[in-house]
Amino acid sequence: MTNKEVANQFKLLSDLMELSGENPFKIRSYQSAYRVIRAQPQPVIELKEDELSAIKGIGKSVISKIEELKLQGYINNVLKYQDKVPEGIVELLSVKGIGVKKIKQVWEELDVASPGELLYACKENRLVDLSGFGAKTQEKLIDQLEYYMAHADKILFAKADQIVKRLLPLFQAHSGCHEIMCVGEMARQNQIISSIELGIVLQQECSLAEILKNLKLDSQNHEEIVFEDYTITLKVFDSLSALDKSIVPPPDDDIWAEHDIDTILAIPAPMRELQTLHYLNNNPDAIEKTIQNTDIKGAVHNHTTYSDGSHSLEDMVGQAQANGYEYLVISDHSQAAFYANGLKPDRLLEQGEAIDAINATNDTFKIFKSVESDILNDGSLDYSNEILDTLDLVIASIHSNLNMDESKATARLIKAVENPYTTILGHPTGRLLLSRKGYPIDYRKVIDACIANDVIIELNANPQRLDIDWKWLHYIREKGGFISINPDAHHKAHYTYMEYGVKVAQKAAFPSSLVLNTLPLTLFEEKIRRS
Repeated sequence: MTNKEVANQFKLLSDLMELSGENPFKIRSYQSAYRVIRAQPQPVIELKEDELSAIKGIGKSVISKIEELKLQGYINNVLKYQDKVPEGIVELLSVKGIGVKKIKQVWEELDVASPGELLYACKENRLVDLSGFGAKTQEKLIDQLEYYMAHADKILFAKADQIVKRLLPLFQAHSGCHEIMCVGEMARQNQIISSIELGIVLQQECSLAEILKNLKLDSQNHEEIVFEDYTITLKVFDSLSALDKSIVPPPDDDIWAEHDIDTILAIPAPMRELQTLHYLNNNPDAIEKTIQNTDIKGAVHNHTTYSDGSHSLEDMVGQAQANGYEYLVISDHSQAAFYANGLKPDRLLEQGEAIDAINATNDTFKIFKSVESDILNDGSLDYSNEILDTLDLVIASIHSNLNMDESKATARLIKAVENPYTTILGHPTGRLLLSRKGYPIDYRKVIDACIANDVIIELNANPQRLDIDWKWLHYIREKGGFISINPDAHHKAHYTYMEYGVKVAQKAAFPSSLVLNTLPLTLFEEKIRRS
């Protein structure tokens, strides 16, 4: 368990206790534990009791619950309080835009106990007269609830992919399975998955029922199985060609108005999208030029314990080298990101000295000094030019004041892009898939501004972001712009996120030649060098 995962359990516990009307002092102690645990440089789950006791803000009660997490994977009191609160109320804790106090208020005053009931109450105009709400809050809440409910039964591609990676080997090892692979949305590498579907071709005289029985997989109808609490649909095909023909867009997709099935089947499944097919019709050699995981030479945009990362600078460097990268860009949060332990100028300079010291011991691998500088409300960056001038590159991102209209958001981004110190525009819309819509922007204006100012656009590969959306990669390519596929790593394991950034870039047949971190070290240095 990461510190973030452990901390979230304490946040959930404090929320459930508040909903249950428990002692405010105890609630505050767990809220404090949430903040303290998130800020720790070492995984607390691995610390001994005396090491935990030495951390200010972690007392005996918190330590005992960390031990419960370590031994059994859950906190007993979380289960206890979940039993006291309606399931729908617990679900409301996952909805952005409404905190635990307001959830408790609508539960007690309106007898609302689920996202659906709250949405209905909003549309019946029942929240406007509640203390602390009002018409504007109600309208925003409708938007958040509708977004949440539209995605409630869906999962991120990365989550589905990890499930499939554990399941497929079980079938592949069975003698009765001739071939098994992802079909549907999984094969097309969609960012959000509504159903996990696998296509299987059986060996002669072997039934799916027999395989499922041998593998001890839970199945009611031999067409669906439950694996790790997720439902997976199994589709049996009589041949490999029939299986391949299933990996196509749905019948109502606009793609069918212009292309027949043979044209669609002639290209890889992730590229079977209308925009991409248009491009490939005129650029048949584009498939072989499309970005691949093996093209990535370095990891850009990574966090350490200097801000809110889980591992030290040295650990992040060691993992990057073990992964075979030629370079690593360290981009911890800037000072405005106080919630993420953002770096004041003195700490940023201190980190730079530490990077210089490591670089002095290595001729074949280089760490670049960077920062993820907050784009402030007026579009300026979060440090003076004198501080920014000490860095090799700057990633400019919006993290605050997200409730902007398109005009405000676009102007704010363009001003940041026009700053001569900005190298990369980070996660341009600020979206969190399945959780938060991005702020609206005029994509063309922002992309045009980036290209005019020689600013690279981030494709943030964190599976919750995948921002900028792949559909806009066509416009970036058309204009000759560069992207950087960045893991936004807060943990050593997060370097693997780049795989998912690559996968969505493949949907646009985006060329490796326009991806910053496919450049070898010397060319990378040239590309980011300020004139």
